[in-house]
Amino acid sequence: MNLHLFNPENDLALGLNLENYTAPPAASALARSGSTLPMWYGEKGDVFASEGVNAAWLRSMLDAFGPGVSPWDHNPADLRPKPWGWSKAARRSFRMMGFDAEKLPDDASLARIRELSSRESACRIGAQLAHEGLQPEEWAAQRVNNTEEALRYSREHGDVLLKLPWSSSGRGQIRICGMQDFAMREQGVAGAIRRYGFLTAEPFHRNKAVDLAHLFEAKAGRVSYAGLSLFATEANGDYAGNALAQESQLRAMLENRFQGVCAKLDDIAEAQRRILETMIGTDYEGPMGVDMMILSDGSIAGSVELNLRMTMGHVARRFHDRYCAEGACGIFRLENNATGRHYSAGHSGGRLTGGTLRLNPPEYGIAFVAEIKGEEPSGAQGFQFV
Repeated sequence: MNLHLFNPENDLALGLNLENYTAPPAASALARSGSTLPMWYGEKGDVFASEGVNAAWLRSMLDAFGPGVSPWDHNPADLRPKPWGWSKAARRSFRMMGFDAEKLPDDASLARIRELSSRESACRIGAQLAHEGLQPEEWAAQRVNNTEEALRYSREHGDVLLKLPWSSSGRGQIRICGMQDFAMREQGVAGAIRRYGFLTAEPFHRNKAVDLAHLFEAKAGRVSYAGLSLFATEANGDYAGNALAQESQLRAMLENRFQGVCAKLDDIAEAQRRILETMIGTDYEGPMGVDMMILSDGSIAGSVELNLRMTMGHVARRFHDRYCAEGACGIFRLENNATGRHYSAGHSGGRLTGGTLRLNPPEYGIAFVAEIKGEEPSGAQGFQFV
C-alpha cells in the first residue's frame, strides 16, 4: 500500500534543493487544500497524509462514490511513501512521519531525479523528436550557459522564452522580444544563470492553439503510455483546468479541428515513450507527463516540458475513468476563495452524472472541482481546450 502526500510545491523545492525547504504561502495553501486529493487518484487500499479530514464530508464522499483510499492512521508500517513529487524536502516530510531511511530514496537517487526533472530533459526529448523528423529542429529547447549564449539565441530567434531549470505552472520564465528587451532583462538573466548554472531557451509560439500532454507511467525500467491530457492555462501561465473526457472523445475533439493530428500525436507519443525509457532507466518509478502544444496550423511542438511526477492531467484522467458516468464530459479545475461555497452534483452507482462536485472539504479556500457539462468538454465554464 502507498502513503500519498500531496506536495505540489515540489517543483520549487527541487530548484532550491534544500532539506529544510519552506514553501511560499500560496503553495502551502494549495498543499493544505488538496491534502485529500489522493483519495481520487490513489489505488484501492492506499492512504493519504492529512492534518485532519472533515468527517462529514469524507462520509458523504465514501457513501456516494466509494473511493478506496482513506486517511492515514499515522502508522508507517508496511507502507510505501508516494509523494506528488520527490525532492530532499519530500524525503524530510516522510522522515518526520516516521519512515526509516531504507524506505526512502538516498542522496544519489534524489540527485538523479532532480537532474531528470530539470528542463534540460525537455531539451533532450525535443532534440530527439527533431532528429526523427517529428518536429522542426529549431523548436527544440536549448541549454544556455551564459549571457552570451542567451543573447546569441535571442538574436537568432527573435521572440523567445528563457526558462529556469526548475519551476512550476508557468513560473520561472523570461520572455525576450528583441534585442532591446534583452538589454532590459540582461541583469536578471545573468543572475538566474549564476544561481542555477544554466537556463533553457526556446522559441515563443505566438500561434499556440492547444495545450496538451502525453501521460506516462514508469516502472521497473519500462515506460508505458497512460493517456492524453488537454488542459488550459491562464494568461500568466498558471494552471486553470483539464478536460474530463474519455480518450476517444479527446481525440475526436482534436481531430475535428486539426484533421490528421492524432496520427502525428501517436507517432510522437511512441517516440517520447522510447526516449523516456532510455533516458530514465530504473532511476525513477511513477507517473509523469510531457507537455506539448498544437499550433494554429496543426503542427506540434512535442517537448515543452517534462513533469517527472504526478500531474493534474493524471488526476483528471483517473477521476474520469473511475468516477464519471459513461460518455460524460466536463472539466476539472481549481477555484480560489471557495471556502463554504455550495456545489451541487448528481451521481448514480458511484459515478458523477451531472453538476459540480467538490473533491476536497468545504472549509478550504481552494476548491478542486469536477464539473460535468454533457457530452462535449470544450468551452465549459469559459475554457476552450480546442
